[in-house]
Amino acid sequence: MTAMRSLQRQLAGAGLCCLLSACGSHEPAYRFEASPRALPVESHGVAARDARVLVDPVSSGTIYVTDVEGTGANSRLLFRMSSDGGDTFDSPITVSTSTAPVSSHGENAPKLVQGGPLYAVWSGENGVFVARSTTWGSSFEAPARVSDGKKGGFSGYPSLAAQLGKGVYVVWIDSRETTLQQDSYSLRIASSMDAGATFSPSTRVALDVCPCCRPSVLIGEQGEVILFWRKIFAGPIHDMVAATSHDQGKTFSEPVRIAEDNWKIDGCPDSGIAVSRIGSRIYVAWLTEARPDHRGVFLSWSDDQGAHWAPSVSASQSVLDANYPSLDATEDGRVLLAFQGRDPAVASGWAPMGAFLVEIGADANLSEPIAIPSVGKPVSRPTIVSGTGGRVFIVWTAGGPESSQVVIERARRNQGIGALRRPS
Repeated sequence: MTAMRSLQRQLAGAGLCCLLSACGSHEPAYRFEASPRALPVESHGVAARDARVLVDPVSSGTIYVTDVEGTGANSRLLFRMSSDGGDTFDSPITVSTSTAPVSSHGENAPKLVQGGPLYAVWSGENGVFVARSTTWGSSFEAPARVSDGKKGGFSGYPSLAAQLGKGVYVVWIDSRETTLQQDSYSLRIASSMDAGATFSPSTRVALDVCPCCRPSVLIGEQGEVILFWRKIFAGPIHDMVAATSHDQGKTFSEPVRIAEDNWKIDGCPDSGIAVSRIGSRIYVAWLTEARPDHRGVFLSWSDDQGAHWAPSVSASQSVLDANYPSLDATEDGRVLLAFQGRDPAVASGWAPMGAFLVEIGADANLSEPIAIPSVGKPVSRPTIVSGTGGRVFIVWTAGGPESSQVVIERARRNQGIGALRRPS
């Protein structure tokens, strides 16, 4: 293991990171761009942060990126497009408006989703907003307020799932209802059956929801709507659960505990759950720090629409301080996981936060984490998306709050690497 990590670090220094497969091959699994690039900031002197990236499903040379620039009332959500695989980007357009300002911090950052149209969802001082583009990013319609609570209450940490012909669903954490659990909020959902032109009034799905761990929503193979969130159990225990709807989000099953981590914490971890689907299999990844021997980013999967979950495995493995997972399915049946953390072999485990990639095979076996090249500044919340032909794109926020940048890194997967393995 030590020799393997030494070789990885040597190759990383040359701008060519590699991952060794279980069969002992020395062929790198991924070839990364030697120098990640910071995207230009539209407003000179204004920090950029909280990026999301998508690949056009028809033309994999076209990629879309959103990011947030400015602070407070001057924050705005920008959208930019590249038609040459990220070599260059068009001038950005502004998605948000002065009447729909952006609140972006930590887990409460905007998201970009495709499902027929493109959808951007974010939290503002007056609720949760959605803007859609039916022109593949050349323009966005005026934002619509989806949350329906009274002004002055909190609605935030939104997620969105969309599939043409199967609906658009927005979930968020809401403060209008409280329970005996201290500092717990509720989970609410609103839906659209006309591709985001209009949304239904919201309904409550659950109480006792961790107040700053972003929930997630996913549309299943048969159109099921599956919600994921961190529930507060007695203790207080903060563990991940899932609930499924078979009637387009009108009613949901009782929540199912994904893993009995039994993470007892007097506070909020500020870390949500990542989800992805290949066929009928659903993958989820999340943070727990329940015990010294059970901490980091963990992975589980379900083959029955979230009714049952496989025993969880450590996906971050030996990476220290691992957090903020991002998942995306590939065209050939794999899943990619990105997260932030520290290499235990560098600076006595106290090197600046970096980004790591783990590959999940069709049999749910995992690769070892591979360090993603960075720009020398701390990495925050990497987000990953896969394209065709083995192409991979990762974006993250680099640097501190006053001088942060949005960074993009590209990679290609080599063909014919050896088999993956289940971590011990």
